[in-house]
Amino acid sequence: MADKGDELPGGGPKGAGDQLIRALRWFGVGLLGLVLIGAFGALVFGGWATRLEQDAGFVSPTTGDSALAGVPIGGPFSLTNASTGAAVTDKSFHGKWMLVYFGYTFCPDVCPTDLQRIVAALQQMGKAGDKVVPIFITVDPARDTREALARYVALFSPRLIGLTGSQEAVDRVVSAYRVYVQKVPAATSGAPYAVNHSAFIYLMDEKGRLAGVFPPGLSPTVLAQAWRKTLGRDGSSI
Repeated sequence: MADKGDELPGGGPKGAGDQLIRALRWFGVGLLGLVLIGAFGALVFGGWATRLEQDAGFVSPTTGDSALAGVPIGGPFSLTNASTGAAVTDKSFHGKWMLVYFGYTFCPDVCPTDLQRIVAALQQMGKAGDKVVPIFITVDPARDTREALARYVALFSPRLIGLTGSQEAVDRVVSAYRVYVQKVPAATSGAPYAVNHSAFIYLMDEKGRLAGVFPPGLSPTVLAQAWRKTLGRDGSSI
């Protein structure tokens, strides 16, 4: 047992107190690092989000963020409608505006949250939203079978179209839309793997051309205002 000369005022041994002090110092350093990283992220990405908010969430591919300038996004695809089993191509939607979102049914948070926002934003648009077709394309066709994907999209809206296909077909459309996808092995045996992916919403015009790109996290109101602005206040294209 330690003698009283080795005890701290709180009653613990002096050695233990030194260890606690060192631990608190390292914790403080780590906390400061996290704060600095968070501040840097807010500075880099927060400015972009603020510009989106200021312009009703809309980013023009010609006048928006410089990262989009000259980058072709979108293009031909050939997939399967999960609900009907029908073959679907990009030409199937000519004459309609498309909201294209990539994700997967096992996604624990981002995908369902964004899909709820998309559906809510379309509802806020009223009749103007009738010209827009929301499309959910899986990045995990191995698990997102037709039946699984059909059940999933039906949970959000009967308007939401789920598209799947072979891995090769999905890879082609993922590449065309410049979507980041990375499979993450399960942490423990028997657990499901995850899929890291970018979560942008792509607004494509009636001819399949990029009209806007929207990051995750925007409110339904901001999205609805942005899409109405793009289509025109009366729902016609501008």
